[in-house]
Amino acid sequence: HLPWRQRRAERGQSLVEFAVGSVILILLMSGLLDLGRLWYIYIALEDAAGEAALYLSVDPYCRTEDDWRDPTPSDIGPSPEACKCLNPNNGRYRAEHAPGADILDWSQITYNPIVPLIPNADGDLVPLVTPGGVVEVELTYPVHLLTPIIPRFTGINPIILRSHATQTIIRYWKSESDMACAKPPAT
Repeated sequence: HLPWRQRRAERGQSLVEFAVGSVILILLMSGLLDLGRLWYIYIALEDAAGEAALYLSVDPYCRTEDDWRDPTPSDIGPSPEACKCLNPNNGRYRAEHAPGADILDWSQITYNPIVPLIPNADGDLVPLVTPGGVVEVELTYPVHLLTPIIPRFTGINPIILRSHATQTIIRYWKSESDMACAKPPAT
């Protein structure tokens, strides 16, 4: 047995060890929580970029809902609404509704579809659509860390996640509704 004075001096040692150890353990666990969140969000971002690029490989004119299937809206035939890339027929909509993309805050995401552009007769830039060409989608998303300690030491918050997907243009499909988008025959 230890003498009475020695036992009294060691009375709070376990409490101090527990306090220091639990702080370190909490920091490690919260760091792992942030790493898990970053990984999960990155996978969702990667899937969303892939969905958009896949859609654009079949319908490269429809990057967003503001686009037209026919590159020159002034030449549209009798049904202009059939030529608009309304939801769900555009790359951005497909990215926003990809499996797992519902966890992302789409007001914070920068959606950048990259389709080769050439000038048309009016001087406007329009997508160059040729089978075998390449379309790309880049998504950028700022993620705020939950752990307050790590951003204080590193000075980084939010962390910017980027995802990039590339697809080969397979074909530009023309359905019956798209026939209205073609130029009227010359007389």
